[in-house]
Amino acid sequence: MAIVYLVGALEVGVAYLPFFACLSTPHRVLGGALGVLYTLMWLLVRLYDTITCPSGMILGPYEKLIILWPFFLCLFFLLGRFVYIIVKAIRIHLKLQAEENEEDVYFHQFRYMTLADYRLSDYTFDELDALKDSLAEIASSCNETESVFKYLIPSMNEFSNVARKSWMATTIFSTITSVTYTFHVLVCYRKHLKRLWRGQKSFLPEKFHNPSPAVSMAAITRYSGWQIAFTLWGYLIVHFVQFLFALMFVYGIVLPIQKGHILSWLSNVGIILLTIFIVIALVAVQIILVQVFFLQPKLSPEDKEKPLAINNRKAFHCFNYFFFFYNVIMGLSNCILRLLSSCIVGTWLVSRIDRTIMQRGYESMDPGCSVGGRARVRWLLLYTLLRNPSLILLRKRNKLTLVDNHDPLLLARALFSQTQQADSAEDKTDEKEPTQSDV
Repeated sequence: MAIVYLVGALEVGVAYLPFFACLSTPHRVLGGALGVLYTLMWLLVRLYDTITCPSGMILGPYEKLIILWPFFLCLFFLLGRFVYIIVKAIRIHLKLQAEENEEDVYFHQFRYMTLADYRLSDYTFDELDALKDSLAEIASSCNETESVFKYLIPSMNEFSNVARKSWMATTIFSTITSVTYTFHVLVCYRKHLKRLWRGQKSFLPEKFHNPSPAVSMAAITRYSGWQIAFTLWGYLIVHFVQFLFALMFVYGIVLPIQKGHILSWLSNVGIILLTIFIVIALVAVQIILVQVFFLQPKLSPEDKEKPLAINNRKAFHCFNYFFFFYNVIMGLSNCILRLLSSCIVGTWLVSRIDRTIMQRGYESMDPGCSVGGRARVRWLLLYTLLRNPSLILLRKRNKLTLVDNHDPLLLARALFSQTQQADSAEDKTDEKEPTQSDV
């Protein structure tokens, strides 16, 4: 299977390589023209396939259109991008537009790939409805008056409706969660990059301050793939967990209220809230009793608190003995709460490779943080080295030493241009550091 996955990855890479080559080539007219032709070929073939055979077994008559609409959107965007590249290159050739210096421009390349549109879809719920209908037929064919299927069919019908609506609602919430997470990752990336530009590495582990050059270069090939994979898995897991919580919410709160069982529901909620209040009150009572009866008086009236010294030792032992059994029961409940909190936080952070979901001391058992996190840090360090505005200006100043000294006019013009760029970059930042937009 590993070989099959490798061959599949190579196939996808070969298929999409012309897009990147046409976007990154210095021959803008040739790259734009070939990009337009290659994009049109993909677009026409996909449109012909979608029009001639649009249906599918899962999503119905418009399955391919529903799944491939992001792919078509990306192809139209690429087509417009290549046309823009051709028009810009022609304008520069006709002297209608000034040519930009490549060292002063940040090239952002976007990777477009077809991703399977994950969803439980109506197919699963339709199968659930089919199962319900089959049970109804079995119940009608039975001669017995009291058949178990007659009691099972209403529950199946109710569960089908609840699950369908819950899945649609959680799809929206999980999508919003994934989008906000993506923007949060971009914000963290921007903050970390600016701190590295200023030479601040305190937020990085000490072993990552001087990484190996070979490992840092290899991190470039790993980081993007790891980040995309963890983001996709995070979306799927968060979606499923939210779906389970939605089912518990509907069966625990919504349905009892709809069925007129609001009084029993309020009594159960009242018992739960009263139990929580009593637990909190008993914890406070323990602290108050210890403060009043089992601590020695203050050494000085100016002291804010009593010293850590036991008073009434025998009474304290009796107090500790009787509360021991209560604390055991409270510890059992807190253990369950700890497990639930760990599951919720771990599920929420499963797609983040810059944070670990394991406890302190067991971080190495988390492959996302131990491997993916190292790839991210080393990629940040290498990108800082290659695209730091200060280093770019320094390299450009060093190139001036290679300029022919017999041409003083060219040398003076280059020096004046570099001085203006450095001054404008320093004026636009609060930390006296040039930013990405200034260079």
